Amino acid sequence: MPLNTKVGAHLPYAEPEYRSELEQSSLEAIWTLLEARGIVRVHQQELIGICLWKFTEAGNVPRTNKYGTRFRSRGALDVENPSDVNHEHVGTRKWLRAEIMTRYCEKAGREAIERFIRDHAVACVVTKEEHSRLSSLAQELQGWQRYAAANVEVIDMLTGMPFDTAAAVPARI
Repeated sequence: MPLNTKVGAHLPYAEPEYRSELEQSSLEAIWTLLEARGIVRVHQQELIGICLWKFTEAGNVPRTNKYGTRFRSRGALDVENPSDVNHEHVGTRKWLRAEIMTRYCEKAGREAIERFIRDHAVACVVTKEEHSRLSSLAQELQGWQRYAAANVEVIDMLTGMPFDTAAAVPARI
C-alpha cells in the first residue's frame, strides 16, 4: 500500500480526454460477460468485478495512476501527515456485481444497467484507516452513505470543494 506522498494523491484533477473511451470499453466488456453463454457464474462475477475496477480507473489522471481519482478524502490529501492510501470503491464491487446480475436477470435492459454503473461505480482515494471504517459499514450501507456515516470528508478534485456525501445519490441495498 503506497503513501499519499508517493502517489500524487494531492495533485489536481482535470477530466481526461480518454475517460469516455475507457468507460465505454468497460461497459462493453460487462455487457459481453452478461450475454455470454458457457461462462460459469463464479467466473462471470469475478470478471465483471475486474471490469468495474477498470471502469473506476477510467477517469484517473494520469491514466496509469489509480490514485488520480476525481474524489479524494481530506486525509488522503494531507501530505503533511503521510499515510497509506487505497483506491476505494464507493459502491463496493461485491454490491455492484450483485446489483448488476439482479438487474440483468430482471431484464432491466442495457441502458438501465449502464446508467446504474455510471451512477454507482465511483472511486475515491482514502487513507488506510478511513478504508477500514468504510469497510466496517459495507454490510449496512453502500455508496456515499457509507462515507457520511464513517465521517470521511471528501473533496471533489474537479472543483476543489468539499463533496456533500450526505446529499449524494443514495445507493439501494
